[in-house]
Amino acid sequence: MNAKKIIRSISFELGSEEVLAVLGESGSGKSTLLKLIAGFLDPDKGTLLIEGEPIPSPSEKLIPGHPSIKMVRQDNPLFPNHSLRENIDYELRKYNSEYRKERVNHLLKLTGLQKVADQLPRQSSEGEQQRASIARALADEPALLLLDEPFSNLDYGRKKELKKAIKDIVREEKMACIFVTHDISDVFGTANQLAILKDGKISQLDDPVQIYRHPNSQYEAGLTGEFNIVEAKEANMILKLKSSDLKVLIRPEDIELFSNEGIEAEIGGIVDYGAFRQISLKIENLSLTAFTSEKYLKPSLVKIKINRFTEINR
Repeated sequence: MNAKKIIRSISFELGSEEVLAVLGESGSGKSTLLKLIAGFLDPDKGTLLIEGEPIPSPSEKLIPGHPSIKMVRQDNPLFPNHSLRENIDYELRKYNSEYRKERVNHLLKLTGLQKVADQLPRQSSEGEQQRASIARALADEPALLLLDEPFSNLDYGRKKELKKAIKDIVREEKMACIFVTHDISDVFGTANQLAILKDGKISQLDDPVQIYRHPNSQYEAGLTGEFNIVEAKEANMILKLKSSDLKVLIRPEDIELFSNEGIEAEIGGIVDYGAFRQISLKIENLSLTAFTSEKYLKPSLVKIKINRFTEINR
């Protein structure tokens, strides 16, 4: 594989106890970036450092990889005929039995696997198997943990458990973590930094909420949630931006629905998601999507107010 065709001109730093999420469309280079950091691919140029020391490329080593970096892939298989405890213990086979027992028990507690530790992988849920794979990767106390789509195929409850486990692991082990995902819901509540990948480059790097509130373009906005784009002419009309020639990005939750003030809009459709309702609005030729917890009958006229917006030029 020629990685230079996929990843280009990327630079960032990550400290201990920090979690970086990498978000991007399929083919944007997320998994390739992890393999480069892990030392499984040769970079065309540039330097990768961990704790101030270069990460050797695979062409420089008999066995690719770095002892301080562990990577958990989606297809990381556990030994099928060994318990979760034994799978973790295997990674510590070079150490004495007392330390192995102490370390395995610590990792089982850290990943919440004490009650299922003696189950075989096939007797365990996908979430438990994923946590066991992570615990196994942590056995030798790496400085950096890399996770490739760790939340794939997990239901809401299992995903919530794993997100908490990752945060606990990073804090307790005083390590850094990078995970890649295509789903923004994996990022909030887990990562304190978010890198958006586009065509092999980082198009935006910041706190996840900051990117959500102030995306650089429609690309970042679309990856991080629902949004409305209003052309400059319509924006000037509804937001009174008389001198602006930029488009305006509005998140649906920033449109407030009123009964007696604001801009008049017609409700065209309602979709109930349980925790909130998605409302389709029409203002002359302009269509907007709003989120609300209020109940409105369709069709009806309401007054709306835009509480927050971001100007963008692309």
